[in-house]
Amino acid sequence: MSNLIFHQQGSSPAPAGAGYSQLYAKTNGVVYQQVGTNTEVDITGLAMSDITSASSLSGSNVCAKAWVNFNGTSTLAIRASYNVASVTDNGTGDYTVNFATAMANDDYVACGENARSSNITTDMNRQTLTHTYGTGAVSIKTGYPDGINTLQDSPHTTVVVFGS
Repeated sequence: MSNLIFHQQGSSPAPAGAGYSQLYAKTNGVVYQQVGTNTEVDITGLAMSDITSASSLSGSNVCAKAWVNFNGTSTLAIRASYNVASVTDNGTGDYTVNFATAMANDDYVACGENARSSNITTDMNRQTLTHTYGTGAVSIKTGYPDGINTLQDSPHTTVVVFGS
């Protein structure tokens, strides 16, 4: 088992424990590895900035290259994001997620979810569909498949992107 702690810590976390390992960065920006109950080891030449930028992850397909959580009603507002420069409201239930750092190609995977409210029992049939893939952005549609697939704005929309 492994733990990847991607936030900076003021000091070392608790020992990983037998059979576990962890990577973490301290506030000095240096990345450390700690296996089991052994002493932490400085991973020479690797700094926190090396593992938190989208461009440094370009060779890895196991980490999300971009993600966003936004309110798509009234005045669109991004709650939190990674490698997302902005979200464009193109009309009812139609958005474009613009990447801060472009994808290597348009063969990535984008998926998401949306809800009208925090009541999951009434929102189980909501859809988030990826529409157009580009290296600089992906467009999505949100709505309710009520027999005619009506597009609707959503106050709770998330999108995550994996790929090169």
